[in-house]
Amino acid sequence: MSAASYIGRVGGLAVALGVGTAIVTGQGVAYATPASDDGGTNVSSEGNSDGGGATNNTATNTATNTTPTTTTPDKRGPGKIDIKLPRLADIVGRHRADATTPGSVTATSIVKRFSDATKRVTDALEDIAAGGLNNVSVQSTSRTEKSSNSQERVAARSARTTKTTEAPTVTETTLTETNNPVGKTSANRLESARNWLASPQAAAGRAVETINPVPQPTKLWTPPRILAPFGTMQAAPDTAPTTSTSSLLTAVLDVVSPFAGNSPASPGVGSPLSWVLAGAARREIGIESFTPQALLAPSTNSLTYDPTVTLVKGVITGDNNGPTEGVNYFVVSQPSGGGKVYVDPQTGDFSFLPDLSSVQSGGTETFSVVVAETTPFTSAITGIPVVGSLASQVFVVLYQIPVVNVVLSPIIGRSQITSVPITVSQYVKEGQPVAFTVMVESFDGTLISTNYFPATRVASGDADVAPTILNGPGLATAGNIDPTAPNTVDGLVPGIDALRDAGYNVVTWDPRGEFASTGRLELDSPEFEGQDVKAIISWITDNPQYTRPAMETANDPWIGMVGGSYGGGIQLVTAAIDDRVDVIVPGIAWNKLNDSLYPHEAFKTAYSSLLLLGLVTAGARINPQIYGGIITGAVLGILTPGQQQLLARSGPWDLVGGIDIPTLFIQGTVDVLFPLQQALTNAETIGPNAEVSMIWFCGGHGFCLTLTPEQLAEQNELLLNNTIAWLNNTLPEADGNPYDEVDVPKFQFVDQNGTWYTADVLPIDSAFYAGGTPIVTNGSGGLLPIVPLLGGSGPQSAVSLPYSLGLGSQATNAINVPLNDPTTSGVQVVGAPQLTMTYSGIGTSRHVYAQIVDKKTGLVVGNIVTPLPVTLDGRTHTQTYQMEDIVWTYGDTVPDASDLELQIVSSATPFLNFTQYGFINVSSVSVSLPTPGPNVVEELADPSQQTVTVAA
Repeated sequence: MSAASYIGRVGGLAVALGVGTAIVTGQGVAYATPASDDGGTNVSSEGNSDGGGATNNTATNTATNTTPTTTTPDKRGPGKIDIKLPRLADIVGRHRADATTPGSVTATSIVKRFSDATKRVTDALEDIAAGGLNNVSVQSTSRTEKSSNSQERVAARSARTTKTTEAPTVTETTLTETNNPVGKTSANRLESARNWLASPQAAAGRAVETINPVPQPTKLWTPPRILAPFGTMQAAPDTAPTTSTSSLLTAVLDVVSPFAGNSPASPGVGSPLSWVLAGAARREIGIESFTPQALLAPSTNSLTYDPTVTLVKGVITGDNNGPTEGVNYFVVSQPSGGGKVYVDPQTGDFSFLPDLSSVQSGGTETFSVVVAETTPFTSAITGIPVVGSLASQVFVVLYQIPVVNVVLSPIIGRSQITSVPITVSQYVKEGQPVAFTVMVESFDGTLISTNYFPATRVASGDADVAPTILNGPGLATAGNIDPTAPNTVDGLVPGIDALRDAGYNVVTWDPRGEFASTGRLELDSPEFEGQDVKAIISWITDNPQYTRPAMETANDPWIGMVGGSYGGGIQLVTAAIDDRVDVIVPGIAWNKLNDSLYPHEAFKTAYSSLLLLGLVTAGARINPQIYGGIITGAVLGILTPGQQQLLARSGPWDLVGGIDIPTLFIQGTVDVLFPLQQALTNAETIGPNAEVSMIWFCGGHGFCLTLTPEQLAEQNELLLNNTIAWLNNTLPEADGNPYDEVDVPKFQFVDQNGTWYTADVLPIDSAFYAGGTPIVTNGSGGLLPIVPLLGGSGPQSAVSLPYSLGLGSQATNAINVPLNDPTTSGVQVVGAPQLTMTYSGIGTSRHVYAQIVDKKTGLVVGNIVTPLPVTLDGRTHTQTYQMEDIVWTYGDTVPDASDLELQIVSSATPFLNFTQYGFINVSSVSVSLPTPGPNVVEELADPSQQTVTVAA
């Protein structure tokens, strides 16, 4: 990804930060809306009533005003559209930031600061050029039961009926920017810099190619059209910022710190941060250094980037011979032929995936890498949560600006840009398996950027073909192209090489609307993202050299899927609509987004905003209804029927019953976004012929605060081994023989001490609790004032902001009910506590919240808070609630076995709502903690010693 793209993405962060401000201050929110609406075709979806009685009605998505535009292949991919882009102040993600209420951080003002600052850099460069520096240039270098090929397995597989989801005809708005390389042949680098900074590309955060014009990536396979093509989005008028200043340092520092100094600045005065940095610069290098003479002084930059390129296990790899201490490495421009490169930021080692066209032609692709010194300033800034990652992106921009990179080198460090040409034929013989990237066209013309890695045995020539694993990424995450990572999603998902070494080809991809793929993000909708993965499977089917056919006469390859979160949800969606998938391992996935983001009609404010934050900073092209839902939820704490319908059609909940293949669910005990109940609901509603196992681990969308690093490493090993074993038990080995079967327990879970347990039944089976004695507590209650924030649950101080907002913490404004201890030691609580409460009250609040606290550690069990719907009309009500599932093991000493306590609190940052006020008087409380039956659960002695059989 090139430098200029970061400017637009950091600017787009303004939307999410506006929401975040509303969360914290309650004073306002930045609202992103489409520029205009039209009467275009709308997306609709119908569903059945769910268990809660809610009926899914037709949802209407208002499309953005569209104008037909001539489709012209972009230099980095087909299907791109040439349009003019507006300035930064008019773009946030893909829509304008309209209005904010006083007191909030406004998206428009933040983005405008970027535009103004960019203009000031240009003006300053012009001033320098007018002073005699017109000729200054800066040099840059250049895989039921055990399966095999038995008749039973083949018969069962072929007996499946093809599952399809009827996709409606839709019109989608898309936006693809033009490719306008600058500074390639001009002798005047200052002029090139001015042209780049003033271009629509820089204003829109568009990637700027700095090497050669990029040939169109190969589109290997095109399926039949199911839907009509999407329309195009008309750009807003192009306008230019008007603010200027002659201070080069102030201009650049405003780019570095767009969130500093939100009040109007006096003429010629920069932000507060710029004052501090300017002072530091003066002390460091002296004010005299900012002169043309100083800028012309010879550079002492001795940084080098000199990688040795080889083919390693079918991947073109570079081992860096340059410095690794005190420096960082960043990709400045992606490969010129449409390929992809991953550079390790610490070591500079890289893995390169050429475009399939380059593999076929043996041609050359070139990318650029910048090596930059780390300084106390860059280390301090990049260490700040959220802001740090954005700042590092801005630093990459600064490293590329001639003269400016020299002026700021005492602050941001010296840097050197190197071009790396890769001639594919030099490392890959004709017909030799190699990792590559290719654009696969989906049903509606959307291009899905797809990455292929051959199994290790295939790459070495020891096998011709192998089964294929589709590894889906998380939300706002590109398809993994780093073969050296041992795992992804914080240890949940096996890394590429682990799967390849186990005998599988691996395919990853960028979901629609994200990164190199086109289209608009629809949250794993079966009508969209589900169809995209079907297209990828069809590409695999039509290219048998990349996978192993399931049967000699069937057009059906062996396909397994892994992935976490967004990559977990897409497995359930795909398996439900495409019978070519043979086995799945959905990690930390959901059943229904309504029950996850809007449980009991309480909006999950904190995590929803974090999701949006990730999307806008990744430059995702998002269904605009998602913006509106988060804004409405954050400000009012409610979702409209249309917004709820959008969530209902985004995921697998009404399709899971159609899944009849082996499924291993992995869910987190501390997952505050998709709690354990989501996996239990999926397991309960899945098809009757599906073989199902489940693992509960300490992790997920949240933070494991109770396990040691050693225990977490052991947990990662257990997850890896079980995932590979689950795939092996279904898929054939690369040479066609079955793997040795490895037993995967029906149910495995870990407690707060890091101890692992197994059971032969799942908690959805009544046999799990048969004979168990629930731990029951009856208590009085108390009077609880309801006010936002004051003394409520969250944020969790052990976790940094903003992530801590989604976690519960011990509250001070609470009704505390000490829970009874069991009569014997070592008792386990596994499942959902039941709470019955009698109350009365008056106020505007629609919820109070419940959590269970370990008073010994001060931690909320599972870090999770349950919203309790209440009716504060002055009358007395009695209500029974099912709290979120937890895992807890009592100690060996009774009665000093635990110190658990129920807290009923007035507010919680995970569901922060500033419209809730009043009081509630709880007259009685009853809590029942579920415990497994005797001899149902066994301790797993050493999880890390579980073994799997991999391909020899």
